[in-house]
Amino acid sequence: MNCLKKKPKSTNKSSKVSTSDTRGRDMETTIEANLVQKILELDHRVRFVGIINEEGQLIKGGMRQGMNALEPTKKDEDKLYLKWFLIQAMTDEWNKFLGDKILLYTRHEKIDMYGIPLGNSRILLVSAERIREPPFFGDRLLELAKGNRL
Repeated sequence: MNCLKKKPKSTNKSSKVSTSDTRGRDMETTIEANLVQKILELDHRVRFVGIINEEGQLIKGGMRQGMNALEPTKKDEDKLYLKWFLIQAMTDEWNKFLGDKILLYTRHEKIDMYGIPLGNSRILLVSAERIREPPFFGDRLLELAKGNRL
């Protein structure tokens, strides 16, 4: 997935993203694009911001410009998107006992990943270089996503 990217050699990290958009949804696309841009501007350590649909497809967002993929193929990226969506969906059954899911977080050796349900069968997926204070960063992501529920 695009969120497993190598750190660029340059220290000049752009807040622009390489985007993928497979649908022409004017209003939602604008909201999604604004959310992606806000998160990229939130912290220079953010590597990837994407919105994934119920089919596990990236519908908006992508890698920060200048970042290179860690995963070897596009097929691997697509598998990761689908798996993140499935993880989100599988934990939905716990909502009746634990309350609605707010954020899923995983820490890997190379990156941190955050998954936030946006509603309308979409999730916000964010990856970042390892962040020392992940709960705080997750709260900042939630604040941005809260106003952008679809």
